[in-house]
Amino acid sequence: MAAMTLHRRYEQVAACCLTTALAWTQRDAAVGLLQSCAATLAISKVLHALAQGRGWATIGISQLTTSTQHQHQPAVVASRSAAGWTLDGRIPWVTGANESRWIVVGAKTTDRQELLVLLPTSLKGVMPGTPPPMAALNGSKTCAVRLKGVEVPQSLVLLGPCSHVLAARDAVRRFSLTTCVLPLGVAAGAISAARLVLSGRSAQCRQSVETLRTEYKHLARSVYRRGSGGKLPLSEAATMRAKANLLAFRSSLMCLELSKGRGFVMGNAAQRRVREAMFCCVWSSNAHVIEETVRQLALAAPVTPEDPVERRITS
Repeated sequence: MAAMTLHRRYEQVAACCLTTALAWTQRDAAVGLLQSCAATLAISKVLHALAQGRGWATIGISQLTTSTQHQHQPAVVASRSAAGWTLDGRIPWVTGANESRWIVVGAKTTDRQELLVLLPTSLKGVMPGTPPPMAALNGSKTCAVRLKGVEVPQSLVLLGPCSHVLAARDAVRRFSLTTCVLPLGVAAGAISAARLVLSGRSAQCRQSVETLRTEYKHLARSVYRRGSGGKLPLSEAATMRAKANLLAFRSSLMCLELSKGRGFVMGNAAQRRVREAMFCCVWSSNAHVIEETVRQLALAAPVTPEDPVERRITS
């Protein structure tokens, strides 16, 4: 399947159910990492099983990219052993850990090199935790996974050890803005829902919804055009992601406002969309994305003394 087509489908699924879209992207990310590594008989068998639907795979690499980066000690440490490597530590976030047969795990060696391994969850010492209650996406069963003396044979080492083990993935990645697509889906779903509850609303409300719809179309066009053109500079990728995050927030809040009180009742889709938009701000957000999102939030519709409401309050 073409990368553009696949990511448009991610977006379409996210517009209906972000939980399903997240699980799908994590499984596909694991498959992509398996395909980007040197082929071995063990890896080929796993890919064959996944293609036949015999088991589920997910990833646990946030400790190399976004989570626990401020800690002095690596979250997952890999030590040399007679048969390969021994893993100890804690993977902070793994979607569907308790339901998965394999996890692609990132670790750091004692000399701070990075390693990527395929971890069968049946191995001794692999201990998925209880998924914590989250504001949204509880159906994803995302939780931490503890590793205690897990022996991983050399045949299950995908990449490394090296200084940046995910560079190989970046080199073959066909679309570089995957994390922008799910927020776009949240925004698209919220805008569509908002249009359905416009009956009886003022012309100003209808115009505002169409304004956000136009903004969504422009941003989606940019994301798909730039994302399919290769890896982007960190600053540009962060700007695109922050814009997608904020559009998801604004669209879902607009949907909630138009839904009035019933939209705030648990079980109504409007409040769920707001909580899903919140997830977009914490999922796979590196320092550049956080800085840019916070910057854009600070600039969004500031209240100044020149505003009529502010003049009335201060007078």
